[in-house]
Amino acid sequence: MLRDVSKNILETSTLGQKVDFPIGLSPVALHKLAHPEGELGTVAGISSFRTIMILSSFASTLLEEVAVAAQNSSLHLWMQTYIFDNRTWTTTLVRRAEMSGFKGIVLTADSPIDATVTCNVRMSLENEDQVLTANIDQHKVKFSASATFKDISWLKSITKLPIIVKGLLSGEDAKLAILAGASAILVSNHGGRQMDGDPATHSGEKFSRE
Repeated sequence: MLRDVSKNILETSTLGQKVDFPIGLSPVALHKLAHPEGELGTVAGISSFRTIMILSSFASTLLEEVAVAAQNSSLHLWMQTYIFDNRTWTTTLVRRAEMSGFKGIVLTADSPIDATVTCNVRMSLENEDQVLTANIDQHKVKFSASATFKDISWLKSITKLPIIVKGLLSGEDAKLAILAGASAILVSNHGGRQMDGDPATHSGEKFSRE
């Protein structure tokens, strides 16, 4: 107690990108389910902050439109993707993001298959079928069940952007990801929605120390 906190500064940097505070927006699909302007509304709401917004590959707005909306703001845009069974989907997303000025590629690693999320069925929305993904065909893409750490190296070979791996929950996996070419790790259990045996969120501090 009794420390001078009148000039606290939360500013930091992530992969050389300066941010006002160490809080950003994780990838969330289909923003139009919550707001008529979708991801563009999200950009408008946070554009005054210098932080990182990760756009989901299952976004309801074209990534190019999001890039245009954010170009005069302080936002740093990163693009989230998966290793899809058809690599063309992954390659196309990454290259479109790079051409549009995104500053990082976030690879979600904890979704080898499309999980059956029973709460989604119980809590389905009336307009859910009217909101579609804008950047990929949600009815055609499938996650690659054969994805390995080698795919991080493959992803790194098709882009100059840094690769951030999301969804690792052990120090050993983090080391393997870095050795494969990842620039950073996002500790995440996907909200417990992909693998029901994942550790609780509060365990993330332990893995971060590892």
